[in-house]
Amino acid sequence: PAIHAGLLARAGRYRAALESLRLAARLDLDDLTGSTAGGLHVATMGGLWQALVFGFAGIRPLGDRLIVDPRLPPEWHALEICLRFRDEPLRIRIDRGLVSVQSDRYAVAPRNEHWEVTAR
Repeated sequence: PAIHAGLLARAGRYRAALESLRLAARLDLDDLTGSTAGGLHVATMGGLWQALVFGFAGIRPLGDRLIVDPRLPPEWHALEICLRFRDEPLRIRIDRGLVSVQSDRYAVAPRNEHWEVTAR
């Protein structure tokens, strides 16, 4: 469900994306598979991260920069992602119509239909 959430977000199908995201997020909390006693589903946690970063935030590497092409559901006001790119910690915040980056080494700028995070 986590990967479906990211793909549905990219397609602009936010209601279905959020349903899949909630299902994946609740997998262990609600013990939906009856296996939580054996441990957490680390793959699902990774899938959730991927859904948020690649799907909803639309972050992807392209050479020496990051492309940010967000797809936030209407009910979300913002999304903030922490990650490392080229060994540099980044905090990327996506608000309606604005993307900002907290980093000593990188800056963000709008480009046509997306944003680019590049070295200063």
